[in-house]
Amino acid sequence: GAAPAAPAAACAPAGPEPAGPEPAGPEPAGKVLSPPLVGTNYAASAPDAAPFVTAGAQVAKGQTVCLIEAM
Repeated sequence: GAAPAAPAAACAPAGPEPAGPEPAGPEPAGKVLSPPLVGTNYAASAPDAAPFVTAGAQVAKGQTVCLIEAM
């Protein structure tokens, strides 16, 4: 028997180039916290728990803002 024919390759029509990323807004006020290692950020102690803080909230020295798991 003859081998089945391969399906035709689908081609998308040529169009304009996709737009670049949206321009960033103004820099937020305050201090950016950067971890010393790459890791997973957890905003709450458990999936069903309230977040430690919300974006834009005022925080106090020593207050937990997130958990970072890094290995």
